[in-house]
Amino acid sequence: MPLFLYLDFSNTQQSESDAQLKNILDPKYKLKSHGVHTFEHMRPLITARYASANPVLSIALNIYLDRIKSIITPTGGAAGDEWIAERHANATHTAYEYCSLQELLDSYSLLLQKTGNSGTGDAIENTFYNAAQGSRNPDHSCIAYLKTDNSYEMMGTKNGEIEPGRKQTRYKYSPAHQDVAVCCNPNAGRITPYFIQNSWMKENENTIVATLLMPNIVKTEINDSEITIENKTGYPYENDFTIIINQEKPAKFSLKIRKPEWVTSGSM
Repeated sequence: MPLFLYLDFSNTQQSESDAQLKNILDPKYKLKSHGVHTFEHMRPLITARYASANPVLSIALNIYLDRIKSIITPTGGAAGDEWIAERHANATHTAYEYCSLQELLDSYSLLLQKTGNSGTGDAIENTFYNAAQGSRNPDHSCIAYLKTDNSYEMMGTKNGEIEPGRKQTRYKYSPAHQDVAVCCNPNAGRITPYFIQNSWMKENENTIVATLLMPNIVKTEINDSEITIENKTGYPYENDFTIIINQEKPAKFSLKIRKPEWVTSGSM
């Protein structure tokens, strides 16, 4: 079914066409659609690829992921303000909306589940710890609808740009953004739970993996024994971790901790 749905999507007329198979396989095609859809459409492609043995979908997924990387800002911002418009990411001139941050994080989380690739975990952490937190007002309950990595003011327009005949209000902090749209604020409430829920995964019946690094507690069951694991850390401000394990009764299991690709020395 996932394969059928994705191929049907690819063979019909769509306003959001970045993830259609024919466009992915076209070497001249550049991402241009509404950023939110471009990033959320990664999930149907990932699902279709792993639901089938079709080698073309494997090639397509790799191409699409490379294109996505080209529009990610240094902080992990999912470029698109609102449309990608065939641009590459720029820390000052290309903005991203909070909805896109949530959809990119969710799509990368599915990819991490399917591949176990450490670099995907790095990308998730980068987006959450940098772009997502950088788009929150540190003192009040409000977020930026649109934001650039390098922000020189947050008064409505992109870094104070003058836009004749147009009043831009998205580049500001607001608890609701009711004067533009109310989609980004609810997504700002989703991104932390999604980040936390993907911080632990099972590799098989007897292996628990700390996929994303953060202070948290997970409770699970292995071999009919309830297990509680606490990760005590100040990460990402500190790189020290203390893992505390409590078991209801003796049970044998393996614990793995993702080693970020930026770690160049020492063990983890």
